[in-house]
Amino acid sequence: MNGSLADDINVGVLSVGRGNAKTALSSGVALGALLGEWDDQPRREVLIAARTADQGRIAWSFAAALSRSLPEDVQRDLIFRRSPRLEISYEGDGGSHMLRVLPADGKSSLGSAPNLVLMDERGHWERDKGDELEHALLSGLGKRGGRA
Repeated sequence: MNGSLADDINVGVLSVGRGNAKTALSSGVALGALLGEWDDQPRREVLIAARTADQGRIAWSFAAALSRSLPEDVQRDLIFRRSPRLEISYEGDGGSHMLRVLPADGKSSLGSAPNLVLMDERGHWERDKGDELEHALLSGLGKRGGRA
């Protein structure tokens, strides 16, 4: 595979002007990762970190909407949660795969072991909390050879 998901790439950056569907694209990549399109590890964990809970909700909504285009048997294995966190779990392919949204202005994510982390609007996160969350997420990637 070429590009940001290639075997020898750990962190990739997409820089495009505002209003060009970065969040929608990231949500599609996150959904694909949840389904095991690029990494078939068991108990996949995909994290979308966003500047705020509202921005995270937009990303989650894109992923939920995109999932409606999937085959019906795949759709049946998806579970959508809005509370206490925005999550999508996938019970197919061995089950217990999770896509979770984390706001950068919320609690840290120490202890996670994600396969993929997408940091939406990273340049706009609050400096201290944003840096803390980014460090926690990047350190968690090493546990499973994950990518950001």
